[in-house]
Amino acid sequence: MNGEIDSEKVRGELTLFLGGIISGGLTYASMKPMGRRLKDTLAESINYTEEEFDKDADNI
Repeated sequence: MNGEIDSEKVRGELTLFLGGIISGGLTYASMKPMGRRLKDTLAESINYTEEEFDKDADNI
């Protein structure tokens, strides 16, 4: 068995590797639009003026 390649082991490792790539790609593809929507919603909800900043800085 020195130097011989076990095809079952290679097939199993390749299956795990490809499954991880596919799973990661699907997760990325589904989460990216949701993350962008969340970022935009949070940016719209912040109405922090310079006056409020000065007031908060004075309180500290």
